[in-house]
Amino acid sequence: MRKSSDSGLATCCCSTDPRLCSALRPPWCNLPVDIVMEIAERLLPNAADLVRFASVCRSWWLLVKEETSLARQLPWLMLAEEEIDAPSSGSNICRRFYSHSKNEIYELPVPKSHGRFCCGSYASWIATVGMDLRMQLVNIFTGGSVELPSLYTFGASLHQSGDWSPESRRSLFVSKVCMSSSPSAGRDCHVVAFYGVGRMLGYARVGDDRWTTVNCDWWHYLDASFYKGQFYLVNRKRDVVVLDVSQQQVHLIATKPKQRMVNYRWQIYLVESSGDLLYVVRVVKYSRKPTYDTKSFTVYKLNVSDGELQQMSSLGGRSLFLGLNSSISVEASKLVGCQKDSIYFTDDLGDFKTYCTPGGGHDMGIYSMVDGSITPHYGGVSLSRVSPPLWVPIHPLFSPNI
Repeated sequence: MRKSSDSGLATCCCSTDPRLCSALRPPWCNLPVDIVMEIAERLLPNAADLVRFASVCRSWWLLVKEETSLARQLPWLMLAEEEIDAPSSGSNICRRFYSHSKNEIYELPVPKSHGRFCCGSYASWIATVGMDLRMQLVNIFTGGSVELPSLYTFGASLHQSGDWSPESRRSLFVSKVCMSSSPSAGRDCHVVAFYGVGRMLGYARVGDDRWTTVNCDWWHYLDASFYKGQFYLVNRKRDVVVLDVSQQQVHLIATKPKQRMVNYRWQIYLVESSGDLLYVVRVVKYSRKPTYDTKSFTVYKLNVSDGELQQMSSLGGRSLFLGLNSSISVEASKLVGCQKDSIYFTDDLGDFKTYCTPGGGHDMGIYSMVDGSITPHYGGVSLSRVSPPLWVPIHPLFSPNI
């Protein structure tokens, strides 16, 4: 058995078929399948223990991946941290995660997220920013972390925020982080960040010691998706651009769709779905009192070759998970309790930090592409002016690449 230097998870050279037996396999791999699965199911309430169990050898990994209900759960909702300013109590600081599939809340020790703005997620990794201006990618199961370049390396933009308090820099300077793949991939993991008052574009790879700022005419970025080896981004003008890393430039791909939104605000997302790149418009209405509510979604399929946007009436049996996370598309029939042709959304509007006194977390729900209805996905209250709830996908957890 050897230990992977990237992910910190143990692997072995077992047969890819866990039901085959060979004298060359380590003795623990010869345990009967029913015994292995009995142990896995008993560990299921503690997801972190189940991940560690599955990491002992490849045969166990494949069994857990294929047979346990954890691998078929919807992405978990990481709830807002309670009493954000409470003093640290050591390594046992837990975060709560809501499983819609099980209608249960799990607690996992994630001390490295304590008091930090969680501004993105990919698989079981979350991106965090602290008042120390350090940026980290943290694995919620293993506790491992990867350092990203400090906010100080954004240069002049950070100095322009010199009159901001440490709390404001933590919560406002970086608005979102998007990843190309799991940080366990090392240098193959590419990261973009939207920073500063103008939500400008920064780029880095895992292992870099500073951010590369991309100077261009486009700014105020809203979302990004790593699609066919490139980052595609959408901005406040609702235009789509592609990032040319070698030239540190972006190039226009598509202009905004002809969709009138008088007296409404919007948020736009890009998400890969079944090999296509989707352009998703979220329409939000603000009321006179300090609150706002999502009213509808419109989905387009983007042809990156000619910039054509084609409106879609359904998601083809798939569902989307949108918010501060890297946007996700899943096949609904493969996940327990997942509503097909639906959009699961969290409260990621930047105004939650200034406009809504209790903080973000109230504008969440499930939008049906079938009838336009919106229903809740979490029945509790989870509000924060620092770090509101965001999706942490569990369903790809047992992929060999994560």
